[in-house]
Amino acid sequence: MTHLIHQSPKVALQLYTVRDELKKDFDYTLKQIEEMGLRYVEIADTGTLTIPEFTKKLEQYNLRPISTHVDFLLLRQNPQSFLNEVQEAGINKVVIPWIDPQIWQDETILSQVLNELEQIGIKAKEQGISISYHNHAHELVVSDPGYLLDRLITQTQSIHLELDLGWAYVATQKDPLYIAQRYNQKITLFHLKDVRSVEPLRFTELGNDGKIDWQNVLKEIKSMNSSEWIIEQDTDFETDPLDSVKKSFQYLTSLIEKINT
Repeated sequence: MTHLIHQSPKVALQLYTVRDELKKDFDYTLKQIEEMGLRYVEIADTGTLTIPEFTKKLEQYNLRPISTHVDFLLLRQNPQSFLNEVQEAGINKVVIPWIDPQIWQDETILSQVLNELEQIGIKAKEQGISISYHNHAHELVVSDPGYLLDRLITQTQSIHLELDLGWAYVATQKDPLYIAQRYNQKITLFHLKDVRSVEPLRFTELGNDGKIDWQNVLKEIKSMNSSEWIIEQDTDFETDPLDSVKKSFQYLTSLIEKINT
């Protein structure tokens, strides 16, 4: 897989960040995101709506989904039905956000799961849709001669990677640029998440004295991979999720200007 180099990436918001706000007041939350200047999102959960219905709601606020997460257990029940919904919504990137840590530790079961995932990936590719896997920390446990995540890279051809840079830091406690370089050819999306501390685990807004040197990391990533950058913060908001989104987006926007000059 080849990437266009030096092109500024699209910046999106993973809607999981504002999950509680969406439940309280769906339209108000989307309006706030629009007013911040964001134009792209990644879907986490559509609730009672179908994916095409959810996408139409987003369009009312000038928001476009670049990708959607789906629970692997739900996807495997009826992959074709889900892929048809995604295609109807005009989305071409699907992300599986989690496969249980116990599965990653069991070589036999992991092989079976990855084989099943590969078959779904092949079907998706026929419809112009890519399937990616989103890492947490447990897939980046050291496993001779590399990481557990290497198994996904070596045992599948059709499955890509949504690399979460924050979780990569949590797993290795090193500059996540190394992980980005290691898996670059498989990466189709990046999650930008900053870490205040590992023990206890606490996240923070981008540019809020976290552990990751975003200017260096993103400058290098931009030079080798044009995949979208997606802001996500799971917990530990300084005040509230919408305020955290605004701060992270403003910081990232200013950083992109610096990187581009």
